[in-house]
Amino acid sequence: MQKNIEKKIVEDEIVSVEEVKYDGYVYDACCGNPHLYVTGGFISHNCVLWIDEIEKGLSGVQSSGRSDGGTTARVLSTFLTWMQEKTSPVFVVATANDHDSIPAEFLRAGRFDEIFFVDLPNETERREIFSILLRKRNLKIKDFNLDLLAGKSVSDMYSGAEIEKGIDNAMLIGFQDKRRKINDDDIRKSLKGFKPLFVMRNEDFEGIREWAEERCRPANETDKGTVNLGLKSSKKIDLE
Repeated sequence: MQKNIEKKIVEDEIVSVEEVKYDGYVYDACCGNPHLYVTGGFISHNCVLWIDEIEKGLSGVQSSGRSDGGTTARVLSTFLTWMQEKTSPVFVVATANDHDSIPAEFLRAGRFDEIFFVDLPNETERREIFSILLRKRNLKIKDFNLDLLAGKSVSDMYSGAEIEKGIDNAMLIGFQDKRRKINDDDIRKSLKGFKPLFVMRNEDFEGIREWAEERCRPANETDKGTVNLGLKSSKKIDLE
């Protein structure tokens, strides 16, 4: 998978592990010599290493001694050592949805330069999300009231993926209604037709916010005029 990265930063294309044609090379990372895999050229040159949902790859570490003879634990130990001692210009970026599944040794100071917490999009970010998603579907932005759609009464507490689902559902509504073009009301009704994950798993969200409050740097700001305290009570302070 080639990423469009500024040439001043990196000259090599980024390739996902899934696209490596010879599967044995990937599996050898676990069953062969992990040190050679990590340092032997795949991630030892000028590149960005993106690890999506890193907690999935770390699952089973604690039971590795019983389940796979310690192979997983050894591979991750090698990777941690490489992260700490690497001299090659590799920029490591990882994402995670479940912080409880990440071993403590991955979170200690020095492993990553910074740990960010990405909260649900605020009103400004939701407006940009709507703009991008509508253009992606060849819909004219001028036909929609983005301020209304991004407002708290319509899309507050919805993630980007949920907003996209709302737009897609609205397009189905328009298609079934004589294949007409969709409007603000279609999107509003579509979003109100399902509850966002924040509502269904509110305790989980607030738990993550509480954990991140003292451990992470916020990647996005809350809506203007309020500060989200990250507490289970979801209290907000009006600054105006």
